[in-house]
Amino acid sequence: YTTHDKYRVRTFTAQPEFRYWFDRLNHKHFIGVHGIVSLFNVSAGESMRFQTKRDDEGHYHPLLGIGVSYGYAWFLDKKEHWCMEVTVGVGYAYIQYDKFYNVESGARCEQGTRHYGGLTKLGLNIAYRFDTAKKDKEKKNIEKD
Repeated sequence: YTTHDKYRVRTFTAQPEFRYWFDRLNHKHFIGVHGIVSLFNVSAGESMRFQTKRDDEGHYHPLLGIGVSYGYAWFLDKKEHWCMEVTVGVGYAYIQYDKFYNVESGARCEQGTRHYGGLTKLGLNIAYRFDTAKKDKEKKNIEKD
């Protein structure tokens, strides 16, 4: 994202999550455990640039974290293809970073680590389910019993 020549955010982030549904898949309440892996580079005006730490061999140390989440989902149509969910999560994240002067080949002026505890996930999602044929078959079997 670039908002101005000197203000940029570049990131690659993955946040996988494992969920347990209390009712049935993609319906009502769920809890989850999620992980966080993120590489980033942030240019903050003309003075500083922050990025994930790079060691002497050129390997980056990504932001790493873990958390727990709670959510609720409901279907938007009668055939239960479309679903909407809201989710919120809290957790812990750790980062090693470098801070540079924001000029071409700017010198590193600081190295550091940060520990964060707090909100790690907040979402409003709309999903489409493709597996409704199996669900419809299960529904018919239940109705026959």
